[in-house]
Amino acid sequence: MDLWPWLTAALLLLLLLVQLSRTARFYVKIGLYCVLCLSFSAVASIVCLLRHGGRTVDNMRQEGRTPGWARASASLTSVLLAFFPSCPARPAVLTIPSLRRRGFPSRVPKNARHNAPVLRTTEGFSPPATPACNVGCIISWFVRSFKYVYGLRFEVRGQKKLEVDGPCVIISNHQSILDMMGLMEILPKRCVQIAKRELLFTGPVGLIMYLGGVYFINRQRARTAMSLMADLGDLMVKDNLKVWIYPEGTRNDNGDLLPFKKGAFYLAIQAQVPIIPVVYSSFSSFYNVKTKLFTSGTIRVQVLDAVPTSGLTEADVTTLVDTCYQSMRDTFLQISQMPQNSAIKEPGVVPAQ
Repeated sequence: MDLWPWLTAALLLLLLLVQLSRTARFYVKIGLYCVLCLSFSAVASIVCLLRHGGRTVDNMRQEGRTPGWARASASLTSVLLAFFPSCPARPAVLTIPSLRRRGFPSRVPKNARHNAPVLRTTEGFSPPATPACNVGCIISWFVRSFKYVYGLRFEVRGQKKLEVDGPCVIISNHQSILDMMGLMEILPKRCVQIAKRELLFTGPVGLIMYLGGVYFINRQRARTAMSLMADLGDLMVKDNLKVWIYPEGTRNDNGDLLPFKKGAFYLAIQAQVPIIPVVYSSFSSFYNVKTKLFTSGTIRVQVLDAVPTSGLTEADVTTLVDTCYQSMRDTFLQISQMPQNSAIKEPGVVPAQ
């Protein structure tokens, strides 16, 4: 029996549902996104193994030109998503340098290739240079490529505040995997991130995370987690590392910030390093699970001034948490009131390309 007529009819029916039903469009985009994440993770894992032989920071970021196969993948993905210009995201591809490896490579200077300019705005927003003009990479390219496919733009303010010489703890709110794309736009040199251990067992996604050097932590075992955090504090100072942590402890899209957990603040006080808060604006105007909404949009990212911890002790943790939480929440509410659609009309504001 010939199945092609049935498959064609099913495909046409699916396309019809996507055009007529917002809910169907939402779930189709989710499913397609999952397939793309798994496929790209598998391909990236093979490339990482072939080029570097295993787990290394070079899998995340390396100097040079964006690979031709990567640009070809972007073109193919754009064709596949012609009917699905945006799709909700899940925590699929997270890329973090290895904590146990030294000699982290630095970024290529912004004018290293074609003297590509970085867009500036009169309000202080500085969209990052495109990856093709700045840094060639393996894992990070896959993460950032989704931004272009789904019509997402990131506008970053205060990015230079992340370019500190010494170690620090970076904290930010966490709403969805969209944060991961934004993270890759502003990730500073010698920066690592912590992820829950469960993500290690997610097939190709877990493999690519491992190859990228993710620092996994078992949140179900408090003593083990505390021991790892203590070791991490020593590594920060010894290897001059920055550590990126989500103090809410989980993804949160309720339109506000969840109360912060204290682990990141104990870590900063233990290592006597500053805390740099990073705030992402709300996604609710273009991404909402409850209403089955996901369209293109602009995400604003604001880096706040560093909060010093020199001289503080564990007795000051609660005050430190309250200070950071209040400043981040005020900023979140402020920047979330800015236009969130993809067509920005404010004078002097140039969207990230």
